[in-house]
Amino acid sequence: MPKTLLFENGKIHFPYQTKLDREITDKILDEFGNIGYTDKGIQGIGAHDDLVMAIWIARMAQLYGTSGFTWDFVGEQEFLSAVA
Repeated sequence: MPKTLLFENGKIHFPYQTKLDREITDKILDEFGNIGYTDKGIQGIGAHDDLVMAIWIARMAQLYGTSGFTWDFVGEQEFLSAVA
């Protein structure tokens, strides 16, 4: 299932209630803008795509893992330190 359908069907969602929620979600969505089609296929075309790649890796583990894999983002402080 393409990632866009995962968002459209509500399989992936990001909180947007608090200021911190909005900051983190905006950062993630900004990075989705750094992925695009080139003559070589889908590639990172911007400065950062680390968060998008982390979501993709987690999705692959969820699809192909054999131990009931679940995933979540790191805690708020670790995330904010990593993206600062």
